[in-house]
Amino acid sequence: MTIRLIRAFAFLLACSLYLPPANAAAEPSDPRASATVEKMLAEANRLAETKQPLDSLKEADQALEAARQENDRAGEAFAQQARAKALQDVERKDEAIAAWQQAQQLWARTGDTPEQIDALVQAGLLWVPDKKSEADRLFAQGLAVGQEETQRPEALAQALYDSGIALNKEGEKETAWDYWRAALAIREKQTPESLKLVETLNKLARLAHWRWLLNFANQDLHLSYDYAARAVEIAQRLAPGSAQMVDSLRNLGEAEQMNDDPKQADSAREHFLTALQIQKKVTPSGSDMEADLLTNLGIIEMDHSNFALAHQYLDEAAPMAERLDPTSSQFSRTLGYLEILEAEEGDLPAARAHAERMLSMAEKSGEPGAIANASVNLGDDLNNLGDYAAARAHLEKAFAIFQKISPNGDGGLIALSNLATTFYRQGDLASSLEYRQRVVAILEERDKDVASMGTSKQLSGLGDMLLLQGKFSAAADNYRRALEMREKANPDSNEVPGSLADLARLERARKNMSLALDYDLRALQWGQKSCPNLWCVVGVLNDLGELAYEQGDLTSSENYLRQAVD
Repeated sequence: MTIRLIRAFAFLLACSLYLPPANAAAEPSDPRASATVEKMLAEANRLAETKQPLDSLKEADQALEAARQENDRAGEAFAQQARAKALQDVERKDEAIAAWQQAQQLWARTGDTPEQIDALVQAGLLWVPDKKSEADRLFAQGLAVGQEETQRPEALAQALYDSGIALNKEGEKETAWDYWRAALAIREKQTPESLKLVETLNKLARLAHWRWLLNFANQDLHLSYDYAARAVEIAQRLAPGSAQMVDSLRNLGEAEQMNDDPKQADSAREHFLTALQIQKKVTPSGSDMEADLLTNLGIIEMDHSNFALAHQYLDEAAPMAERLDPTSSQFSRTLGYLEILEAEEGDLPAARAHAERMLSMAEKSGEPGAIANASVNLGDDLNNLGDYAAARAHLEKAFAIFQKISPNGDGGLIALSNLATTFYRQGDLASSLEYRQRVVAILEERDKDVASMGTSKQLSGLGDMLLLQGKFSAAADNYRRALEMREKANPDSNEVPGSLADLARLERARKNMSLALDYDLRALQWGQKSCPNLWCVVGVLNDLGELAYEQGDLTSSENYLRQAVD
C-alpha cells in the first residue's frame, strides 16, 4: 500500500471585479494626502514598480518631510508606508518594521481604522521568520482593531480581506482564516448582495478545504461546502457569467468531490462542467482556471475508472498549463494526476517519466516541500517498477526534507509509510513492520480521540504485515480498529468495504470459511452502494470467487469471477 503526494489545490489571487449593490450606502471618503505629497508618493510608487528601491526610498523620505511641514497627518502616514516598502526591497528589515509601526500610530491618531490593519499585518509579516510571538501579537492587534467602530465599514472589510490575502500568501493560513471571517461578518451585514461577499465566501471555502486536507475533519469539509454553496447562490443572482461564478462553482465541486459519495461526485462533475463553459467565455484563449477545472474533471473520471475520458481531460489541461507557465503549481498538479493515471493504467514508464519531470521542476524552484512531494511520487513509481534501491533513496530523501519542514506532518508519515511498503516488497517483513508501527504510533499520538482516515489506512497496512507473519490475533485487532474508525469518520467511504474484505482474508487464513463469506458479502453489499464501479468491488468479487472455488461451489465461483471480469 503506497500513498501519493501532489499539490492538490492551487490558491488563486483575489478577483478584483466588484459591482456595488444599488442600495449600498456611501461611506465617508478615504484619507488623502495633500496634492504635493500625493504627487511625490506617486513618483515613489513608480520607482518601486520599476525596481529602483533606493530612488523610491529617497522620494518617500522627501514626501515624509513635505507632509510634516504641511502638518499633513495622512500624507505622513502614507509616506511612512512608502518608506517601509522601499526599505523592505533593500532588505533593511528593522527599519521597515519601524516605518510600518510609525504609520500605524499615525493612522491611530487620525482615527482611520482600516489603514491601521494593513500597517500592523505588514509589520507582523516581517517578524515571522525571527520573532513569531511578536508577529502573532501584531496580527492579534490588527484583528482587534478590526472590531472597533468605524464610519467606513466597507473599507474596514476590504482591509481585513486584503490582509487575509497577504497572510495566506506568506503561509499564515490560520490567521488569514480569522481575518477573512471578520471581513465576512461585516459584509454579511453591510453588503449581503455583493460580489465582494462572494469573493470572501470563496476565500473561506478554499481555506476550509485546505484545513480539511490537513486533518480530514468533517467540520472543515462541511464549512467548505456551505461557503461555496452560498457563493454560488449569490453569484447566480448577480453575475452568472462572471469569474466569481466560475470560482464559486469550482469550490463547490471540489467540496463535493472530496465527500466520497457517488451522488456528490455526479454533482461535482456537473458543477465543474458548468464552470468550464463559463470560463471558456471569460478567457477564450485558455487560463489556469480552465486547466484546473479540466484537471478536476480528469480526477473524477479517474476515480470512477473512466480512464479514457480522464486522459482526454488531463491531456487537454497539461499543455494549456505548460503554455501559460511551465513553472506553475497548476502545471505540476496536472502532471501529478497524469502520473497517477498512468500508474493506475499500468503504464509505469510513462508514470515514471512524469514523476521525474515533476522532481526536476521542483528542484529548479528550490521549494523543499515540492521536492519532497515529487520524490514521494517518484519513489512510488520506482517501487512499482521493482527498483527498490532507487525507490528507497527517493523516499528517504523526502522523509529527511519533511522532518525539517514539519517533523510529524503528513508528508513525513507518507514517506515512512511508503518505505514500509518498499521493505515489504523486498521481503524484509521485520523492517516493514517496524516502519509501519512508527507511523501508527505517531498518528495515534497526534490524532487522539479522532476517527482519522489516515490512521485507519495505516492500521490496515499494519494488519497486512501481521497477517503475512501469521500473527492472526494482532492482525484482527488492527483490522477491526481500522473498520471502526472508517465507519465513524466516513461511513459512506469506499474504505469501509476494504476493511470488511481485510477481515474476510484474515478469516480465510484462519480457515473460518463461513465467517470469511459473511465479511465478503457485507463488503460487496457495502461496495455496491459506495463504490460500484471502482476496484473495491472488483477485489471483493474476486475474493468471493476464490472462496466459492475453495468450497467446491464452481457455479458460484464462475459467477463471481465473471462479474469481476466485466
